[in-house]
Amino acid sequence: MVGGSRMPGYGRFVASLEPNMYISKVKQAELTDPVLTAHLHDGWDAVTAIRGYLPHDEESAGWAAVIRWINPDCPPPPGHELERLSRK
Repeated sequence: MVGGSRMPGYGRFVASLEPNMYISKVKQAELTDPVLTAHLHDGWDAVTAIRGYLPHDEESAGWAAVIRWINPDCPPPPGHELERLSRK
């Protein structure tokens, strides 16, 4: 499954961290995000940041994380790399 996760904690760091670095720090538990951290604890993985997910979301500075959950009994087919998504 693939979805989007708001990052309401990112707005505090928008001037000092690129969005993918913010995601990395949340994944490594160096930072806690009210929404993204909950998704990670539920077994989702944050793949990359995308701009414009919710353009008026000031807390997230308009950014979100693409998240995915892979069913261990049914892995994705070859060539299904979400990391190749455009970050525009």
